[in-house]
Amino acid sequence: MRFALRRALQAAIVIAVVASLAFVLIHFAPGDPFPSALDDPHLTDALRARLRTQYGFDEPIVVQYLRFLASYARGELGWSVGHGRPVASVLATVLPRTVLLMAVGLGLGLVGGVALGTWQAMHRGSRVERLTGFAALVVLSVPEFLVALLAIRLFAQGLQWFPMSGLVDMRMHGSMDAWERAGDVARHLALPALTLAALVAAAVSRYHRAAMLAVLPEDFVRTARAKGLTERRVILRHVLPNAIGTALSIAGLLIPAVFGGATIIEKFFAWPGMGLAMFDAAVGRDYQLVVAGVVLSGVFVAIGSAFADVIAARLDPRQARR
Repeated sequence: MRFALRRALQAAIVIAVVASLAFVLIHFAPGDPFPSALDDPHLTDALRARLRTQYGFDEPIVVQYLRFLASYARGELGWSVGHGRPVASVLATVLPRTVLLMAVGLGLGLVGGVALGTWQAMHRGSRVERLTGFAALVVLSVPEFLVALLAIRLFAQGLQWFPMSGLVDMRMHGSMDAWERAGDVARHLALPALTLAALVAAAVSRYHRAAMLAVLPEDFVRTARAKGLTERRVILRHVLPNAIGTALSIAGLLIPAVFGGATIIEKFFAWPGMGLAMFDAAVGRDYQLVVAGVVLSGVFVAIGSAFADVIAARLDPRQARR
C-alpha cells in the first residue's frame, strides 16, 4: 500500500509538470488560433485583436498560466476556438474512440506478445524462432505510418477484408439496428486496432522472450523438470508466472508509444479519435485543446506506468523495496 501511494504521488507530480510544460511550449510557439487577414480576408486586424482580448491571449504569459492553473483546479478545460465549443465537450466526443482503439490494440498486442515470446522461449534456437524474432525486429524498425500504409494496401485495398477508413459506414449505418451498428464499428475498428496490436506485440515479445530465458536456468525450474514434468508444463506453470511481470511493466511503459502510434494510425485510417483531433488542433493552433490533450495523455502515461509498477510489485514484492 505504501508503494502504491508513493507511485500515485509520483504520478501526480509528473502530470503537473507535463501540464506546465505543455502550456509554456504551446504558448511560446509562433502564431495564435486566429488566422491573419492574409488567410481570411473577412478577419480584419481589429476583429483579430478583439478575439485575442476575448480569449485572453493578449495578457502576459504569467497571468495566462495562473488562470490556466485555476481553471484546471476547478475542472474547467477551456474553450476550443477551432471547434467553437468547450474543450471538455470535444474530448468527451473523441476520447472514447481513442480509448477503444488503444484498449483493443494494447490488449491484443499484450496477449499476442506474451504468447509469441513464450512460444519463442519454448522453441529457442529453432529456425522458425529466429525467423519470428527477425520479423518482430523488422516491425519495430519500420515507422508506424509505413506499417499503417502496408496494412491499408494489403488488407483494405488488396484483399478487401476490412474498410479502408472511418468509424462507420456513413451510407448504411443510420438504417442498421443496434447489433448491426456494433458490428459496423467493429469492422472499421479491426484494421487500425490490429495494426496497433502488431506494433505492441513486436515490442512485448522481445522483452518477454528475454525474461523467459532468464528464468529458465533457475533452480526451481530444474527441480520441476527433475520431478518428471513435461517441458510444456514447466514453461506454462513455473516459468511463465515468474516472467510475466516484465511484460506487464513494458505494457505500462508502452502507453506513451501506443498513444503516439494511435495518433498516426488515427490519421491514416481517418479514425475520428483524440489523436486526429489533436493533430488538427496542433495545425490550427487550438491552444486550449492541444494543452488539454497533452495533459490527458500525460494522465494516461502516469497512471499506466504506476499501475504497471504496482502489478509488478504485487507479482514480485522485491520491486516495492527498490
